[in-house]
Amino acid sequence: MVAQAIVAGKEFTHRVPLIPASQAPPYGALILDGQTRGGFFDGSGLRFSTGFVTIPLDAESQLTLSTTFSMSGIVDFQEINLQGGGLTGFTFSTDVFGSGIASFSLVFSPISREYEIRSAQYDFQPVPEPATLFLFATGIVGLAARYRSRHPKNDSSQS
Repeated sequence: MVAQAIVAGKEFTHRVPLIPASQAPPYGALILDGQTRGGFFDGSGLRFSTGFVTIPLDAESQLTLSTTFSMSGIVDFQEINLQGGGLTGFTFSTDVFGSGIASFSLVFSPISREYEIRSAQYDFQPVPEPATLFLFATGIVGLAARYRSRHPKNDSSQS
């Protein structure tokens, strides 16, 4: 099994089939570092939080919406051989957590008369490491101490 982490700056895309969710098996395409693989997402579960997005009244039949997000969960993927059938042996499993910008490609379905998600792309934003924040804070404290030693307070009691 291949286990990788989705880290800041890494692009993770999941494409879903354009059929009603009640009839959809758990398959789709996983695009990881620019390589597309078709397979099953059984066992995956993601908790996704974001603000509201509004579809304009005059929207086209295809549109893309972008918003900020935070996400946590797990992705389990098994690749299938699209020509001959069966599993290829490639598996991908990772814990997913982070935040950034999400872009959703929507398509209006004339059958359901609703917009359906065609694809979702999550661009994770880097989060500073605690050690980096500590170094930054100690640097600021050092600069303040240096400034104070060069510019002592004026003592107005000596007249």
